[in-house]
Amino acid sequence: MNRAVIFLFATVVLDAIGVGLMVPVVPELIQQLGDLSISEAAVYGGTMTALFAGVQFFASPILGTLADALGRRPVLMLSLTAFGLNYLLMGFAPNLTWLFIGQALAGLFGATPTTATAYIADIVAPEQRAKYFGMLGGAFSLGFMFGPVLSGMLSVYGVRVPFFVASALVLINVAYGYFVLPESLSKEKRRPFSMRSANIVGSIQRFKPHGFVIPLLVAALLIQFALQTIIVIWPYFTSYTLDWGAKEVGLSLGFYGVMGIINQGVLLGRVVRWLGEIKTILLALVVLVIGLTGYALANHWVWIILFSIPASMGFLSIGALSGYLSRHLAVDEQGAIQGLINSVNSFAAIITPLTIPWLFKITTNGTNNDLPGAVFFVGIFFSFIAFVVVKRFNRRHNR
Repeated sequence: MNRAVIFLFATVVLDAIGVGLMVPVVPELIQQLGDLSISEAAVYGGTMTALFAGVQFFASPILGTLADALGRRPVLMLSLTAFGLNYLLMGFAPNLTWLFIGQALAGLFGATPTTATAYIADIVAPEQRAKYFGMLGGAFSLGFMFGPVLSGMLSVYGVRVPFFVASALVLINVAYGYFVLPESLSKEKRRPFSMRSANIVGSIQRFKPHGFVIPLLVAALLIQFALQTIIVIWPYFTSYTLDWGAKEVGLSLGFYGVMGIINQGVLLGRVVRWLGEIKTILLALVVLVIGLTGYALANHWVWIILFSIPASMGFLSIGALSGYLSRHLAVDEQGAIQGLINSVNSFAAIITPLTIPWLFKITTNGTNNDLPGAVFFVGIFFSFIAFVVVKRFNRRHNR
């Protein structure tokens, strides 16, 4: 494995560590800055996440198209530098307004996963891409395993300390990448930049002639609705149901990350070779429903941990879906399709944080009739619809 690939995996790991560092402490920081209850903080936290996703929704097609026009290296380095500086901004935030500004800037330059995936597509054979995309997903899970655990440990020194650590890690990686990351997309393979394609509508129109793209993007959106339900509500759900603090939340997300590493970094390539990408997606959705049902009904930490195993297997669907799309598209379309996938993910990340925390607030009124697990039935619903969409696509595709 050459130094560029090592840098890409390190980038994804550190990107996830940065995200994971914030998850356990953001609720407490919001409470402190806004003098809010945990249920109120959940709504603010959801709105903040939605802001990040909203900006990213519009920025991702632009950055993806830029990566096809200018090359992967400049876009990736710009995104990483912006992320590192953004963590500093959020660490010094004196009020909630500055936290929101920081999230908006992070969304504007949030092209790291998109560009890293396009880079891998440039240098890996089409039939191997699902495996490597799974490894990138495993790298993200590795970072997401360490991030919350590290955050829980650092939070004893203050809820802002994890932000400064995240900034230092990302900026050190930028310096490393400056020396070891070559450009992967040669000039003759680049596609001229066009604002017509550098937006969500233009990107969809660009891929419309490929009949397989739109149905799978719809499925990707539904899958992300289901998966992001878990991430959005986890610190608030476990705090309310199990009275967990930042340390316990961090450790539980660390376990979730371990399972993600196993599923995406180890199992995905093997399962895709066995079943193919489409059937892998279907299997992952069935197992995801089992995990979400367990979360919805669980009332003890043991069940929460046990059902994290099938719930984390839902991420197999994302790697398999990305691999299928990448395998069937040209080299000069890899940045654009990954940008479009990222926009789909961002759209789900807009809607989910704005709706799931409100549902959680409605169903947790402090009485014996509380239903904190009701939020996970939303994820079950979207998983079922995604299964139907992919199943119908598979039927038509195999005719």
